[in-house]
Amino acid sequence: MLQQLFNSLILSVQALHPGYEDHASDVFLVRTEDKEVIVRASKMYEEPNNDFWWGCKIYLELIRGMYII
Repeated sequence: MLQQLFNSLILSVQALHPGYEDHASDVFLVRTEDKEVIVRASKMYEEPNNDFWWGCKIYLELIRGMYII
């Protein structure tokens, strides 16, 4: 599946882990014949509903001027 993202042949794929559980993305270190890149794939299928994401959403609305306290 990753090969279609690259023009050159993939030599290796290493899964990277952030050091905590329930992270929102799968992250891979991909080495091809001519480069080394990080590929991130979201594991989220719907809008998250927990305190952290709620805070992020409110913050973004505040800086966009759409939410007035």
